[in-house]
Amino acid sequence: FKRAFIAFAGPLANYVLAISILSAIYFAYGKVYISSEISDVVEESVAYKAGILKGDKILSINSNEIQSFDDVVNYVSIRPNHFMKIKLQRNDKIIEVNLISGSREVRDDRGKLMAEVGALGIKSSIPVLEKQGLVSSIIHAGRETIQISFMTFEVLKQMIFGSRSVSELRGVITMAEQSGVSFENGYVNFAIYVAMISINIGFVNLLPIPVLDGGHIMFCAYEIIARKRPSKNIQSILTTIGVIIIIFMFVISTSNDIKALLFWMIKRFSYEISL
Repeated sequence: FKRAFIAFAGPLANYVLAISILSAIYFAYGKVYISSEISDVVEESVAYKAGILKGDKILSINSNEIQSFDDVVNYVSIRPNHFMKIKLQRNDKIIEVNLISGSREVRDDRGKLMAEVGALGIKSSIPVLEKQGLVSSIIHAGRETIQISFMTFEVLKQMIFGSRSVSELRGVITMAEQSGVSFENGYVNFAIYVAMISINIGFVNLLPIPVLDGGHIMFCAYEIIARKRPSKNIQSILTTIGVIIIIFMFVISTSNDIKALLFWMIKRFSYEISL
């Protein structure tokens, strides 16, 4: 148990840092709340074709409770082209509609593809800034940390099973670039970005891959259940596989960064020449 706790301490520190940053921001500035009521529906969108109307309030999607429009965004955005059963409140009636979510590409200022996200074709109501006490700030920060971790897990699962391209995997170059952009947008945005990075680092470290903290926890769990340590040969083989996986992820993410950077440089050079 002691070795497992030591291995878990690293990811735990990442999560504690993220929750602390988000809690401090919510406590100092408040938290933006957006009702799940729909203010408008885009014509010919999937929501429009499914019969969703302006003024409808989303209660759940695929049996997942919806408390705010943020919950809608968090669920739909990582599930492009997915079947969804949406429960709505329309006046005093509760109705259900079925649809296949749409998709759209998100690109940065350079035209680099950042992600393919799900879309319904609906617009939110006006955001409201709500002041938070210390306890509610911590609760909201913890809830958001858990949501982001589950979103990361879902995206990773989609990449593993081939429903999402590994071209969306990004590395340290994009991280450095985005940190600079967030810093230019103000220290609050930069602090939020640091919290997001900390959550993702904590999550990745918990993956059951040898050489990561999650791998050490996996070995400790086996030892507790089987009451013996795995053989050195098994540990060696699994560690080698873990190193290969980490190198593969690093190469793919860095390659995606470099390709996107080269594409932007070529595009910019061509543009300048044409002038």
